[in-house]
Amino acid sequence: MLKFFEILVYKKSLAVITLSLDMKKLISKKLSSKKNLKNFKKKKILLIPNFSEHKIFDNAKLIPWQNNNLLNTDDYINLKKFELWKNNSNLPVIIYAGTMGFVNNPYLFIDLIKLINNFPKVRLVLCITGSYKNKVIKEIKNKKYFYEFPYSSKVVLPYIYQYADCGISFVRPIKCLFANSANKYFDCLASGKPLLINHFGWQHDELQKNKCGFYLDHQNLYESYINFANSLNDQDLKEEMSKNAYGLSKKYNSDKLLLKLNEYL
Repeated sequence: MLKFFEILVYKKSLAVITLSLDMKKLISKKLSSKKNLKNFKKKKILLIPNFSEHKIFDNAKLIPWQNNNLLNTDDYINLKKFELWKNNSNLPVIIYAGTMGFVNNPYLFIDLIKLINNFPKVRLVLCITGSYKNKVIKEIKNKKYFYEFPYSSKVVLPYIYQYADCGISFVRPIKCLFANSANKYFDCLASGKPLLINHFGWQHDELQKNKCGFYLDHQNLYESYINFANSLNDQDLKEEMSKNAYGLSKKYNSDKLLLKLNEYL
């Protein structure tokens, strides 16, 4: 029923807007093979990815959180506590900010937490909500290496990323999920931070090409984690990757992509 409805929607549409190159390829392949869509080649399959919101992240670099009047009292308190925790150690900080649901591969997060518990070469910050939140959080053993930041608004997020050295975006090992266009990918780039992912696909290719990301191999997790942590402890490499990440984010400038969308419409 769902497949029938999907094809019907495509058939009745004037154009199809996809959020990633892999999505565009998958939909093009699927629809070009449908005999009942003889006029499909006349239709447009457009690619408009999510945005890197530079204005929000750049403004956070210009306006310290202590002077940002858009933050509330709880935000100030949370950021102050986080700053104190961050300054207690020189270990690199990695952050996951977003939903912790089934699709986000919570069991890989649990495995990563166990590795950090036993081999603390990085520190992990979780700013999460979702059905698997408590299951993941309960695996934390030593708060010296972990921090739970309250799930927050987009105004607070850029300041959290300022204290991080790398972001995280995981999905379950299901091929169709590799085509995702998650906000955290673009937020991380806009903040000028490299990204740790656990899958192949367009994001993996782009991060490797631009030298601003890491791949965590769940089938060889220990060695993969150690290599990643060692790289993140290399200050020169980390600075180079951060610069590359911000450079890549300009490809997804919101103003430019909105103009492109307007042209299509």
